[in-house]
Amino acid sequence: MLGGYRFLLAILVALSHFGFIYKGLNPGQWAVISFYFLSGYLMWMQFGKFNAQKELFGASMTFYIDRFLRIFPLYLIVLSFMYLTLGGVDHLENYLLFPLSYHSLLGVKAEIFPAWSLATEMHFYILVPFLFLASNKILKSVMWLSFMIFIISPFLSNSTWWGYYGAPGTLFVFAAGMMFAKGLNIKPVLFASIVALAGFVIAKTFQPALPCGINISVCLGMIFAALVVPVLSKLKGGKWDKNLGALTFPLFLIHPWVVEFFNFDNMLFLLLTSLVISWALMAFIENPFDKLRYAVRKILLGKSTSYSKTTNLPPET
Repeated sequence: MLGGYRFLLAILVALSHFGFIYKGLNPGQWAVISFYFLSGYLMWMQFGKFNAQKELFGASMTFYIDRFLRIFPLYLIVLSFMYLTLGGVDHLENYLLFPLSYHSLLGVKAEIFPAWSLATEMHFYILVPFLFLASNKILKSVMWLSFMIFIISPFLSNSTWWGYYGAPGTLFVFAAGMMFAKGLNIKPVLFASIVALAGFVIAKTFQPALPCGINISVCLGMIFAALVVPVLSKLKGGKWDKNLGALTFPLFLIHPWVVEFFNFDNMLFLLLTSLVISWALMAFIENPFDKLRYAVRKILLGKSTSYSKTTNLPPET
């Protein structure tokens, strides 16, 4: 039932940009972090399927090409549509996507404003083959090193980048998802996140000027994912789960355009409009490109069987 979970996270990201914030907590922030954990889990399994059918170099190239074809076609189409209808700046940086992970450091404006998280996740994808091959000790060490960067981030210059926007301080969430997929114990990092959450809440209470509010959201996202994903990963979703999962990426990309184009405060209207357009993007753009992606994947893997027969991952990953 991971498709429905992905859809829920995308809904929370959209609602946060529609103005839904509860008692100072932004659900979109912890939804982004929760998705990192899920992504780590899914990417570990996906690369494992590729690696079982090809040598390491071939599996890595297949993985990178597959991720490119999964992300960039729809992203570039929606981005171009936004430029045509709304205008914008920093065209090259947005088309390259990767620089958006450093938007708070470089002053780059993300036209699809949550796309910075997509850029950060692309950084994680680069590391997948290396983390897959790493020993348990190295994988855990990478995870804990990132966690320590996250813990000290409020005391660093550009603290929000180190603790939220950038890859160094959030890699621990992605790595924890990979650890879970590998069957390693994630209870220590879950406990550490709970302790960190308590510490950041206390610090924010007594030192309001300390920039650790975003760290609270990161801890909440990590804790939520570490508790929910292990349960949902054991449940089989039906066709509805698959369809909800397929709407996730289009919804993530198009809801910023809906916000800017309509400039309307009614959250229900914005959400329904985003869902309708997301369905159209899925049906007429994403699905055709996915067929192309699966065809390319079959060629690269040298398999005549369909993708659905070679892996139990949801086809929208």
